[in-house]
Amino acid sequence: CWNLYNFRFNLINKISNEDCLVYIFANKDHYSKFFEKLGCKIYETNFKRNSINLLSELNLFFFYFKKIFLLKPDLYLSFTVKPNIYGSIICRLLGINYINNITGLGSPFIKESFLKKLIIILYKISLKNSTHVFFHNKYDREFFLKKKITKIHNSSVIPGSGINLDIIDSKNIPDLPTKGISNRDVSKFMFASTIYVYSNHGSFYRVTKQACELIIESYSKEFNLNFSIMRYGSLYGKRATINNSINKMITQAIKFKKIIRD
Repeated sequence: CWNLYNFRFNLINKISNEDCLVYIFANKDHYSKFFEKLGCKIYETNFKRNSINLLSELNLFFFYFKKIFLLKPDLYLSFTVKPNIYGSIICRLLGINYINNITGLGSPFIKESFLKKLIIILYKISLKNSTHVFFHNKYDREFFLKKKITKIHNSSVIPGSGINLDIIDSKNIPDLPTKGISNRDVSKFMFASTIYVYSNHGSFYRVTKQACELIIESYSKEFNLNFSIMRYGSLYGKRATINNSINKMITQAIKFKKIIRD
């Protein structure tokens, strides 16, 4: 529920205040209690965002089908790829209204692949009867319109996810002098940025990182702060998929004793 708390809490709170019963499909964590206080009912999904295991995905699909069939909601609201596709297909079969949010296309859309073609087909099936499809940048909407996944009349662009600044502080660099901390106490300020910072991709994520870099540079000139900016490209971790370039290289090195870049 971490993601929901940081990015959707105000929306869910608003819906709850309208005397609506809200059902949430998510992985439970210590943020779940905030939604339970609102009167929301949380159903544990054991959701694995980057999994492409067929058995796991079938289990997730049937979980969605069982819950939506039994709950019969008046409206299904979804974010991210799997909830958008699985939940929307089920709602379409059951005649339930649904609204989709395309927060980003993700790594499968970076280059041509079987997975990309499959996702496009599934999007065409799932979004066909969508009440409305909200996009977080115009490029994704243009792509969906070009591929005839969605239509102009039932799609629009909204300015991002709507981060609650009361929860996630907007101060990118602490005002050290006003807090009694001199720059002598800080040997170096490290900032994690992105390779998309000066590209045409990345949408609002790119813009915020670009703004942070400019603030850091200006702060450094004003207060002589030593800093380093790391522009990450491909991150690697336990949730990395087979499409992750670092994951590919490590797998190739272990299995084939050589690295092949395509």
